[in-house]
Amino acid sequence: MTHEEQVNALKKAFDLQTLIIEKQNEFSLLSQERYKEKPLPPSQPQKPVYDALPYPEIKSDITFTEYLKTEPTWLLCLIFWPYILYLYFKGYKTAKAEDVERKKQSEEYRIKCKEVDEENFKRDAIAENELKEEMRDYNAKLENYNTVIVPQYEEELRVWTDNHNKQLNDLNNVVDKASDELTALYDETNILPLQYRNIEAIEYVYNIVASSNDYDVFKGIESYEKKLTRDLETERIKQQEKANDLAMLNAQLANEQNELLAEQNTIAERARKDARNAEIVGAIQRHNTNKILKDRRK
Repeated sequence: MTHEEQVNALKKAFDLQTLIIEKQNEFSLLSQERYKEKPLPPSQPQKPVYDALPYPEIKSDITFTEYLKTEPTWLLCLIFWPYILYLYFKGYKTAKAEDVERKKQSEEYRIKCKEVDEENFKRDAIAENELKEEMRDYNAKLENYNTVIVPQYEEELRVWTDNHNKQLNDLNNVVDKASDELTALYDETNILPLQYRNIEAIEYVYNIVASSNDYDVFKGIESYEKKLTRDLETERIKQQEKANDLAMLNAQLANEQNELLAEQNTIAERARKDARNAEIVGAIQRHNTNKILKDRRK
């Protein structure tokens, strides 16, 4: 092949490979796109809850003193005082329970309970009416959702899906066509060995060959191999420099740790020495004190 034919073949290979990569990237991004989520239906209302009014609380007005007045045996407490406990827990409690039951069965209490029932019934009726109003509004919204919103969404989704699939199919067709052309180019020209048919190698060899008539594909590949060797060596040097920096850092940290340990040992030794000196001074002081006291006794 002439130099011009080599340049043209490499240029075409580079353009086709670039096109394939670009369209494959577009396909990848486009295939991840999703249409907006289906609108949610309206929320069904719930019946309002009103706290039911409780029945009036019943309390007994009987005091223990009043109960004792009605119990003739209370005088036994003067003789046997634990009997008062029996009267309290057995008689008095029973009397209060019976008093509460009498009030519960009274007409007055029945009337109060009926008033409470009527008020609770009114509250329940109000809740039912509120629910009916909300249900009418809900049913109208649900009808609009089912007959307008959902069909409109489904139609929009169908149109979007058709267009989306068409775009994906068009991209696939472009990639397939470019791949076929690139394969045919390599079959016809054998311009590059298989291991150099990647975008980085194609671009590098093309730039070398197109830069001067003195360079052909073989020289371009030779230059590319040298570039790879230089890149590997540069990376090796970078890794070695990182390893050296790490080793230097570890050594520095070890030195700092050793210096810190030595300083701690020095401080500890000084403290022990000070303690020994203090002990000696204390012993001398005690000896002198004892001697003075002994002399005074004489």
